[in-house]
Amino acid sequence: MNSQNTTDRDLAWVAARFVKDTAGVRYAVVLSADGLTLAEGGEPPTSDADRLAAAASGVYSLAAGVSRVFGLAAYQHSFLRFADGDVVITAMARGAALAVVTQTDARLSTVAHQMALFAKRVGENFDLAPRKVVKS
Repeated sequence: MNSQNTTDRDLAWVAARFVKDTAGVRYAVVLSADGLTLAEGGEPPTSDADRLAAAASGVYSLAAGVSRVFGLAAYQHSFLRFADGDVVITAMARGAALAVVTQTDARLSTVAHQMALFAKRVGENFDLAPRKVVKS
């Protein structure tokens, strides 16, 4: 088994543990800067996790662009409100992000705080570098 598989499995375990331990979170996806699912936890099938990762990447990119245009500090969180829950996106190391889908009764301040702690821990312990382009 190569180290990448071990890292992927460890990151998936950490994401699943985050969902289990954070009240009100239905599922979570760790995504790369280019919108690929790095790990998922909770109930979504992989196709939904991939859709969430792609959508979260777009929101992240839009928010980061807004911060540059208006001279705001680095991007931290985005909150998308829906009738049946919320999507919260938190910046992580090297352009990666954590996106979660919550239940309607989730306390968003608690979820956001736990996401910030998760982002710090994971950013310190996993390589979340974007994919490298290989020239042929």
